[in-house]
Amino acid sequence: MTTGAVTALTGHVVVFGATVLYTLINGTWPGALTWLGIGVSLALATLLLGAVAGVAGGMLAKFIESIRS
Repeated sequence: MTTGAVTALTGHVVVFGATVLYTLINGTWPGALTWLGIGVSLALATLLLGAVAGVAGGMLAKFIESIRS
């Protein structure tokens, strides 16, 4: 669960951080602030989705391990 959440949040920060930097370089600062706000507001949802995916992956791994045994 933790691995899924951290991985999802890391990807989220990388994507939105790159978007904010790109907008600062090639656009306007209000546009960059907008992207920053979107990224911050969606961070919790990304964290929860990553945790759910981590739990599902862990359950699948235990199921496969029980079949192999």
